[in-house]
Amino acid sequence: MKCRGNAAKQEQWQQLLQDWKNSKLSFKKWCRNHNVSENTARYWKSKLFAKEQKNTVLFTELSDERENGIRLEYQDFKISIDKDFDEAVFISCLRAMRKALC
Repeated sequence: MKCRGNAAKQEQWQQLLQDWKNSKLSFKKWCRNHNVSENTARYWKSKLFAKEQKNTVLFTELSDERENGIRLEYQDFKISIDKDFDEAVFISCLRAMRKALC
């Protein structure tokens, strides 16, 4: 049985993390701006959004009919790609993301 204090804390962190998602700031910057421990916030993020992350589609098919380019977001990474992007730069960005995540 969960204690009432834990339920209140869970609800508080649910709201804080929803505020972060709505802010469009990087996770690190949001934590810094709100004077929140990044480690604590990451713990609650993994605890509260674990089910949501399991059900999230990680890949989607893109058509070649890009008019405005695309935007990729994964965890704290955000990449906007123009319709006339440089493929080599894009590959370099993906490699950098992979290194940062591993």
